[in-house]
Amino acid sequence: MRIVTFKLSEAALEEIDRLVREGKYASRSEFIRIAVYEKLQRERSSGSIERPLASQHQRSKYIVRVLKVEDTS
Repeated sequence: MRIVTFKLSEAALEEIDRLVREGKYASRSEFIRIAVYEKLQRERSSGSIERPLASQHQRSKYIVRVLKVEDTS
């Protein structure tokens, strides 16, 4: 996995942090990874991107793996 740096508005970051505090996501990183994955999936569905995404099962395994790593910290 690669590290990517980008800017977000303070309002967007506060919303992400609220969702993390509520336990809906394990971290900011998890939220952003899922958001990017879902956006790419929509683009692929619309035909904008040709390469298929991993199956839902593979995505679920990835997210569970991330959660386990972050939960042990």
